[in-house]
Amino acid sequence: MTKNMLRKFGPYFKPGIAGLLAGFIVFYGFIHFRAAQLNDDFQQAQDAAKERLNLVAQVLSQSLNTRLHHTRSLAAFVKANPNFTEQEFTIYANALQENLKGLRSLQLAPNGVVHYVTNLQQNRAALGHDLFADTKRRALVEQAVKDRRYVIAGPINLIQGGTAIIARRPIFLPNPSGSGDTFWGFATVLIDVAPLLAESGFLNLRHDMALTIRGKDGRGAAGDIFYGTAQTA
Repeated sequence: MTKNMLRKFGPYFKPGIAGLLAGFIVFYGFIHFRAAQLNDDFQQAQDAAKERLNLVAQVLSQSLNTRLHHTRSLAAFVKANPNFTEQEFTIYANALQENLKGLRSLQLAPNGVVHYVTNLQQNRAALGHDLFADTKRRALVEQAVKDRRYVIAGPINLIQGGTAIIARRPIFLPNPSGSGDTFWGFATVLIDVAPLLAESGFLNLRHDMALTIRGKDGRGAAGDIFYGTAQTA
């Protein structure tokens, strides 16, 4: 197809947003056609592209939500047994992440300091990391405690190397006096994006679509691009 034809018919090729994934990832795409087609063929191709994108978005959304939910599971573990041992954490957390691709690590950070991690060999450098003393992370974790809600960051560079999406949930335990509660620390999940993209079939779409993922740091369509280029957004 010539450049003139692409300029003329380009708007018809864009399926636009295919899905909001776990509240923070948005797909954009447009089709590269290799031959001139008209009218009904354009519409059929557009509909087929939307269907493929929506299917991949649903699979990826489910995969992300399953992994992000582990922050809630870890928080429940602490609330049920605040005096847990490292062995108990390891058994429980390893069972949670069993056979789930893309889980870089499950972690607990009492008082904001990382003391418990899975996949220790890969994440040993994270041990002892004080989130409140880290200028790159302090504002986000302080806001999480203040708002009593979990936060998503990334993909970001990890201190132990590599990149990941990080979800942190503040944990609050009842005061012994029975009045109110106290901040205990964070339940954290680190997610590698690449295995999830491959598992969902997202990477297979690149042969005939130009794709962009936008939504860094949980900001949805307002977030920065972390996969693809601005030309396709």
